[in-house]
Amino acid sequence: MMSCLLSNNRRRASAGFTLIEMAIVMVILGALLGGLLVPLASQREINQQKATNQLLQELRQALIGYAVMNKKLPCPASATSNGAEVRVAGNACSSGSGFVPYTLLGVQGAVLNGVLVDAWQAPFRYSLTSAGTWAYAKAITITAPVPTNFTVCSSTPCPGATTLAQDLIAVLISTGPDGANVPATTSPHQLINLAGGPTFITHEPIATAGSEFDDQLVWIAPATLVYELSKVQ
Repeated sequence: MMSCLLSNNRRRASAGFTLIEMAIVMVILGALLGGLLVPLASQREINQQKATNQLLQELRQALIGYAVMNKKLPCPASATSNGAEVRVAGNACSSGSGFVPYTLLGVQGAVLNGVLVDAWQAPFRYSLTSAGTWAYAKAITITAPVPTNFTVCSSTPCPGATTLAQDLIAVLISTGPDGANVPATTSPHQLINLAGGPTFITHEPIATAGSEFDDQLVWIAPATLVYELSKVQ
């Protein structure tokens, strides 16, 4: 009888230790997996940023190539034009701010609801200056470029001491990871970019709620177009 009791006690103790050991193993595995998920998420974010920046550069080059071939830049697309530019009477643009006219440019990228989107499924935004009554949308001349009012700064007020580039013709924007989020951003700098000009903001990412910033911008200056056009004269 005594030996049976001792045997049962040993089995109960063994089972208890097994449960404790399993719990410890689960805690360790959870910690390890948690530690791995953070780097994986960070790497995914880095890859998305790189892919988006690469496509922004390709879009910029496509716009410059279009200007070289046609001696003008395309108008922005609208939310309902399915990638086609939108022009009105007099060959002017319907709006100076909208989306990428990807059907004209022939760029490859993801399209959602008729607009070209970035790695976070948010629309790329494209703004074209209306200076000179849409001079750059009608006919670009290299002898006397029309002055513009598009300006990119690293902060506000803009233009000002934080001006990075001025007298720009066109600006392309990815609104970043929060671009497709609802509700819309409340960040003052991101709201400036959503307005579509004439001022734009770019700087290092900020995660602070209310001041968040993760936009990516590229732009085209008159000197760039003059140089490219002069090579084919």
